[in-house]
Amino acid sequence: MSIRRPIPGERLAAMAACASRGDRVADIGTDHAQLPIFLLRQGVSRFAILTDIREGPLSRAKENIFKAHADARGVCDRVLTADGEYALRLGDGLSPIAKGEADIAFIAGMGGETIAKILEADPEKTKSIGAYVLQPRTRQDVLRTYVYGNKYYVIDENLVEENGRICEILVAASAPVKMPCSEREAPASETLLSEALNAPGCRANLRREEDARLLLPQIAQLRRLKEKNHPLLPRFVAEIIAEERKIAAGVALSRGADAKSRARLSELRIELLTRASGD
Repeated sequence: MSIRRPIPGERLAAMAACASRGDRVADIGTDHAQLPIFLLRQGVSRFAILTDIREGPLSRAKENIFKAHADARGVCDRVLTADGEYALRLGDGLSPIAKGEADIAFIAGMGGETIAKILEADPEKTKSIGAYVLQPRTRQDVLRTYVYGNKYYVIDENLVEENGRICEILVAASAPVKMPCSEREAPASETLLSEALNAPGCRANLRREEDARLLLPQIAQLRRLKEKNHPLLPRFVAEIIAEERKIAAGVALSRGADAKSRARLSELRIELLTRASGD
């Protein structure tokens, strides 16, 4: 997709690049509506559903849509008509969307746990949407463990820097689909986890099922980013390792089995991530 008009921020631009021409878009937790506005004004998408759990963000979204599409008289009829290009809906997660009503859903700016709960709430509806572009702000590990553990096809893994912070973008679907953001055929998560298990040091160290469940999805992520020769990968790994070392140092001062287990997991994560990103 060629970007002719600017979209605010590299993060949203990278997410927008995942949409295919003609897609019906769902923007979950829309807030400012910048992403669907961009996609419709570019002629990439033909219809967008904007949902939020609060009235305030939907009001802001409506205002921004009017500003973006108003004609010279300041009139915009694209929002409230039954056959309009935008549908603003109040509700939690995917609940305001009917099964099969969207081709691609964007869920960004929430914690990974929250996004995982949204995907898990109604599995039948979740699978009726063609693909998901997920951008968790926190607990990315929880979301990735959920996606890789529930037999999704992982279309793309990406990193984007915005305001000095590295943002993770995970693109997944319940079936193999071709998308503009990835040149390769989407592999099943089981395939990626199997490949990750064969990474240096993994098979020997991940003998415990819980360790494998927690660590293999991130190792698979790093291997995918390494395939792409992603320029942010070295910094991304360095930041993860620095954080894990802080955790390990903190729990080392604690007593009990839980502290020892967490310290061991941090040490193991540091070792395996270092190998996976540099093998």
